[in-house]
Amino acid sequence: MVTYYPVCKNCMECGTIKIGGVGAQQPVIETYYCQSCQATTYVQFKIEY
Repeated sequence: MVTYYPVCKNCMECGTIKIGGVGAQQPVIETYYCQSCQATTYVQFKIEY
């Protein structure tokens, strides 16, 4: 589990804290919708070793 603050790729506004789970075998993609500019940003978590 990881905690993160999503950041809009368009206006750089920071969202509220979120929690995401990621496994060692596959990346996880989360979607963040910005209320300020209505842009969608995709956040990817991936474990590399």
